[in-house]
Amino acid sequence: MTTFTFDSKVLNFDVRVPGQLAALETTSFDAYPAETNGEITVTFTVDAPSPAEALVIVEAQMRRLGFPLFRVDFELLTVSGVAEMLGCSRETARLYASGARRGGFPKPFSTTGDTKLWAWADVFDWAIAQGLLTTDDLDLGAPLPVRVVERFNGGLAAKRQQQSDGWDRVLAVGGKSESAGAEPGCQSTAVVLSAFWPTALGVFDPPAYLRWERPRADAAELASPTRSRLSMTRS
Repeated sequence: MTTFTFDSKVLNFDVRVPGQLAALETTSFDAYPAETNGEITVTFTVDAPSPAEALVIVEAQMRRLGFPLFRVDFELLTVSGVAEMLGCSRETARLYASGARRGGFPKPFSTTGDTKLWAWADVFDWAIAQGLLTTDDLDLGAPLPVRVVERFNGGLAAKRQQQSDGWDRVLAVGGKSESAGAEPGCQSTAVVLSAFWPTALGVFDPPAYLRWERPRADAAELASPTRSRLSMTRS
């Protein structure tokens, strides 16, 4: 087991509502909510065999409580943040980031103005490989890999966008049925969104609410050069 820590925006949760904080105490993981600019962010610390399973454990229990995850946040760091997390000087962190010392430092995840931002998960993996950190050095837990978070967030977004994306109904895991209200002669095919769910990482099947059925395109649509394409993950 590994301990993982991550922040997530959650829905339907209000720290001022009696009983909701107590509900979080019934989960098998630690959950610490905070409100910023009207948004609730919860810091989760969970023990799991893999990063993907950590997300599945949290999502399943939070959904049962009525507080589904909206988005898992990336922890982004400036050079000063990198220095703080690695326990070194800002100058040393700058040398790491520029490649002048050690080499192989991850590329920035994003920029804001002239400021480069690195994903803590990328920096963490690099620091572990370099022997600069061990999991014993962490106060809380390891961050979730960027690729896992992106796929998970894609799955959550797909559920929210099922109507505009053309998904017509939710299927039970392993269930077989035809789309309700499908046009005569229009066959359906079950589509599992494994491109961004942990099953793609060899974990297990996605839950029921991330399975949809979509009408199979006819020959004319397939031949059309303007037909839409599903693209949920960053290359």
